[in-house]
Amino acid sequence: MHQTLFTDGSKMKRSIRYILEISLKLVLVALITLTSYEVLNRVFYNNEVSHGDDFKSLPEDSIDVIVLGSSHAQYSFVPSFFYEETGLNSYVLGTSCQPYQVSYEMLKEALKTQQPQMVIMEVFTALPLRSSCEGDFCYIMAEYQMTGKEKINVIKMLPEEKKNQYLNDFFTYHNDWKTKESFEPLNKEENEISTGFGYIFQHARAKLPDNWWHASQYGYDIDIEIEEDDLESLNAIYDLCQKNNIELLLYKTPVDSFTREDQSMMHKMWEWADEHSVKYIDFFAESKKLSFYMGIHSDAFHAYINGASMITRRISDEVNTYEIESYDSEILKENYETEERTYTYYALQYETYPITYLKRLENTSGIVIVSYQASGSQLYKTLYNGILSLGVDSNSFINGSNYCAVIDAGKVVSEGKNTVEVSNADYDVSVTENGITINGEEHLRKTNLLIIYYNKDTNEIVEKQIDQYANMDYGREFYDWDNDLDF
Repeated sequence: MHQTLFTDGSKMKRSIRYILEISLKLVLVALITLTSYEVLNRVFYNNEVSHGDDFKSLPEDSIDVIVLGSSHAQYSFVPSFFYEETGLNSYVLGTSCQPYQVSYEMLKEALKTQQPQMVIMEVFTALPLRSSCEGDFCYIMAEYQMTGKEKINVIKMLPEEKKNQYLNDFFTYHNDWKTKESFEPLNKEENEISTGFGYIFQHARAKLPDNWWHASQYGYDIDIEIEEDDLESLNAIYDLCQKNNIELLLYKTPVDSFTREDQSMMHKMWEWADEHSVKYIDFFAESKKLSFYMGIHSDAFHAYINGASMITRRISDEVNTYEIESYDSEILKENYETEERTYTYYALQYETYPITYLKRLENTSGIVIVSYQASGSQLYKTLYNGILSLGVDSNSFINGSNYCAVIDAGKVVSEGKNTVEVSNADYDVSVTENGITINGEEHLRKTNLLIIYYNKDTNEIVEKQIDQYANMDYGREFYDWDNDLDF
């Protein structure tokens, strides 16, 4: 009996030792794997595809609107401005010269983690003009952002030699260890997201150029049809949206070098949209109404930040006609508002027209300070209404009377006739008849109307001085801020 107990005890000890050995080996393997990942990630990580991580870092089921399309979508749609105007969460899943076949795979990829209520699609790559940017990178840059079957489907769109290289060679497989699916979860912290939301920022001109012009428009008298692959993919996108109760909205940004053939193809796209009861926005047709100019709001191909502001606002107005309930995400809200304040600063720096300047300020989460010293005459109606749109009450600001106010995130914090003072943890503002002082920095009045935008995150300031006699009511689209002349 003692022998039996001794034998049983030995077996138990051996079992415990065996379990400990296995556990230690597992821990060792895990440590080696994590260490190898960190080393390989530093050596092989490709910063050019970091945007592929951004979408994956979003909380699941947090995005209301997905934007698809080429670089024209990436440069023209600003998710932080869209949030400012609509309260909806959006992300631009655009890539350079994105073919419709890729847009379809991109939408399927998005639906793995998100349940958007709307897809906004920019339609450039149906046009013959896309030949100016077609290449292997159209597929390579897209597959960086994908996983699983969708990634493989896009790689298979490459020429045979490139396709085999990307499918079979681990070391040249997009030269980016971090986007290998097996490594994705290892470096992801809870509630950590990457900002950007797919928008590509482009500075506007600091001064008016020598020439500016509306995007050329031609007739659509050329007999042309949507290419078979494009039409098949467009129908697939439509069907996928229908299946998932997703609204579809199309748009085309203004570009130069547009031909009659391009115009005819765009018209075919709008015919398809009408046949499927899909709404669309033709920014070629609306560029005059919006006062959107090549050379001022665009480099003639991609939108500058001030042009993107105009395009995003027009799209927002259209989206606001739909009934879309936003997913509530505090972390996205915080990131959208931070980016909005930054991009608003850049958009205002280069704004050429006071009314558009005021529109950009309407829903900003930044600080707006207004100081107006009347001189026996009223402001032109358009300019006066622009100031009211900032959240100012017409009973407080009577046209033709002195007025000053500090407006924080669309709410009037303090207002008066000639002087105002606001002091809190974020900023100190003092308004007098002579000008505006922010955190000790003085901005002296040069004209009747002084408007300042202040980004409390970065302490960046945009100062604009407008003469009250500037006539904004009769189609004046530009303003010489230095000489206080409209023309």
